[in-house]
Amino acid sequence: MPFSAFRRSARSFFSFASAGIARSGGRALRHARRRSGATVSLRGGEALEGRRVLATILSVADNVAPVTGNLNPNDFTNDTTLEATIDVAGNAVGDIVRLTVGGNPVANDTLDQADLNAGTIRLTTPTLTPGAYNLNVTRNGVAAMPAWGSVTVDLSPPPLPTLVLGTGVADGATLAQATQGTGVVTVNAENLSAVSVTFTRGTAVVTKPLVGNGTALPVTLTAGDVSALGDGTIAVTATATDRAGNVSPVASTSFVLD
Repeated sequence: MPFSAFRRSARSFFSFASAGIARSGGRALRHARRRSGATVSLRGGEALEGRRVLATILSVADNVAPVTGNLNPNDFTNDTTLEATIDVAGNAVGDIVRLTVGGNPVANDTLDQADLNAGTIRLTTPTLTPGAYNLNVTRNGVAAMPAWGSVTVDLSPPPLPTLVLGTGVADGATLAQATQGTGVVTVNAENLSAVSVTFTRGTAVVTKPLVGNGTALPVTLTAGDVSALGDGTIAVTATATDRAGNVSPVASTSFVLD
């Protein structure tokens, strides 16, 4: 499945308001695990000093391909500089809004009338390496609470998928072998990655999307696929894209269709 259609289950295939609007471009591919990632907590607003903290994170942008757009809570990203769009409506000229990482201010804006007229400002984190980061916003030194959600920063590509020819295919695949339920090939890729297996002969191309689960999955051609590819040597490639948008090396094999 192309990463944009998986999420993004990644990155349908990775804008949100503080209530959490679905990520543009589709990122359903990014949801619950991490090998070596970082968790970033995004905080909203609360009532303090008799009024709501008037600085609320509306969205956090992923601007790094292959999947870009606004992140949802619990998404994964390969973007190491996260841009937060902050709602400042209702503030006053001279109020200071800060973006903090781990409680330390990393970017700030002293609001002017143009900011108030626009209603939002954008502040960006410094470059983040894999690790855990708390991202928050303050107004005049008062931190907004509670946390909006979390985002995992992941820079590690999935491992090379494993492609194995199906039963009897090494000696040349018949129509029956190409369409067998156990697969003309099997592919083993990282759990929850979006896997794309592509069959090519000349200009004929057939692509089969799957979701990796860490075990060998059968990839079966239909009779129509076999007809489209035609007889001859079929090149097979496979890639896995994780929920952060990192792409694995390309696995490859081939067989003869006759």
